[in-house]
Amino acid sequence: MKMKSCLVTILVALAASAPPILAAVIYTETWDATDAGWASGSGDLSVSYAGGFGDPGGSLLGSFSAQEFPDPQTGSFYADSGASGVSFTGDYWSDLGNFYGWTFQFLAADVLPSSLYMRFSDGANTYQANLLSQLGGVGSWSTLTTPALTYGLGGWVGPGGLSGLSNALANVQWVEVRLDRNQEAGQSYYLDNFEHNQDEDPPEPGGGVIPEPGTGILLLAVLAGRQLVRRRRVTS
Repeated sequence: MKMKSCLVTILVALAASAPPILAAVIYTETWDATDAGWASGSGDLSVSYAGGFGDPGGSLLGSFSAQEFPDPQTGSFYADSGASGVSFTGDYWSDLGNFYGWTFQFLAADVLPSSLYMRFSDGANTYQANLLSQLGGVGSWSTLTTPALTYGLGGWVGPGGLSGLSNALANVQWVEVRLDRNQEAGQSYYLDNFEHNQDEDPPEPGGGVIPEPGTGILLLAVLAGRQLVRRRRVTS
């Protein structure tokens, strides 16, 4: 009886300490009236509000100026705690349910970029996913979706593997869509309808996928119970 009572106490304590899985807080930045605090995050991309040119409504415009000679340049559409009412920063595990990544519309007006990444950071470590292959042709909107929360080829890359990725999502300081110019001609890119992407039926943990919040706590409870049973058998 003492062993059962002890096991129940451990399970209850561990379950109580698990973070709740809340209903999703959906937000889509449409840029229908202003730039919503988004700006140029790095490099030579000039970012501004483009009223009346969106999918639909307004959007963000990012431009590289023409060059006399080709020279590599990198830029980004960038949002920190001062953008979109802090909707894209904070603890994604506690603030969002079934968070699965981001979705947005992107248009290359003149030429496709030579690279295109979705990136986010906890202020110390940065993680990125390659989205270039999802772009369609020049002059039309493409819907881009970041990969599942997996690590490595075809997924996210950054320090610390899955553990580092999971920890960073608990303290997102900024997000950005980052690109590199292509050729020396002036070029323009548009970003619209940036939103949290969710999966109503997320995959089971395993295979390199980050488990939902609380899964690790429940697993610890099971392991603790097994350990108690083993000790009981040894001392019997």
